[in-house]
This record gives sequence, C-alpha cells and structure tokens, in this order.
Amino acid sequence: MAAGAPVNYNSIENIPPPVQNVGLPTADEVLAAVEFSGQLKRRRIEGIQIPAVRIVESEIEALTFGGGAVAPAWFNPIQAQLNLMQNQLNNIQLKMDAASHNNMSRLRNSKVMDGLHFGTIRSEMVGPNLNGVPPHFPINLEALNILMLAQLNQMEIFYGVQFEGANVVARRQAFATFIGCF
Repeated sequence: MAAGAPVNYNSIENIPPPVQNVGLPTADEVLAAVEFSGQLKRRRIEGIQIPAVRIVESEIEALTFGGGAVAPAWFNPIQAQLNLMQNQLNNIQLKMDAASHNNMSRLRNSKVMDGLHFGTIRSEMVGPNLNGVPPHFPINLEALNILMLAQLNQMEIFYGVQFEGANVVARRQAFATFIGCF
C-alpha cells in the first residue's frame, strides 16, 4: 500500500496490528527520561523495578515530554499510533466543517435570484483541497451560465464529482444541482 494512501478498514487485511505490549518503563528508563528532561534533580533508585503509578507527580510531568525532552524508546510505537489517530481526527473535523458549511450554502443557493451571490461549496474530499473552494467557483447565476467546459472539468477534479451531461449546458445544470441551485 502506498504511503499516504487512504486505508479501507472494511477489510480485515487492512486493519493494522495492535501496538506491541511494551510494558512499563524500568527504573533506569524513568531515571534516564527524568535526567534528560532537565526538569528534575536525579533521584537514586537502586535496583528496584517501579511501576509508573508510583512515580511522583513531578516525574510524571517530566515524562510528558514537554520542554524539549525526548521520549524514551518504549514510547515510540505509542506516539506513532497517536499521531496517526490525530491526523485522522483532524481530517474528520475538516470534513465536518466543510459539510456543515456546504449544507448552509446549498440552502442559500436554492433561493438565489438574479444578481445575488452564491454561497461557496467547499471540498469534502480528504487531500490538499479539503475545506477549500476552487478558483473558478461562480459568484452568481450569470457567472454560472457562462462557465466554460475547462472550468467545469477543473471543478470536477477539485470536488471529485462528475458533472455529467451530453453538452456544456447539461453539465452546467449538473453543477448547478451540485451547488444547490435549481
């Protein structure tokens, strides 16, 4: 699967393996993280395996990797999964913002009369155009009625939607339906 390609989780083969059971850090790993963070004085813990819950609050703060500290090696697979989940949540939020905006714009566009401006329709596709508006989006009915074939083609690519029709007039009508007009 290509890097950056969307993943279809509807198939069992595409579900990523769970993060390995990395266990709790050892006392030495805790000391190394605390020492490296520069936030606390080194504490001596001799030969004792301590669970993370027994670390004092200031050490836990140091382990949150704020202030330029580097995460210990055992945290890397967890951080990778968290980063992936954060990116997915950001994309979902942007898609929801675009969909909400588009619902309001389509409602407005259904009532537009000559001379009034359209509400823009944002892209809901994940990618570089997410939540964006194409450069040739018509501002009113007059601009819609003079859209050229090349502009309609560019908007098809931008939105990832086919505006089907036997000629440019039919394709304009399909685009008008897409934006909520007519």
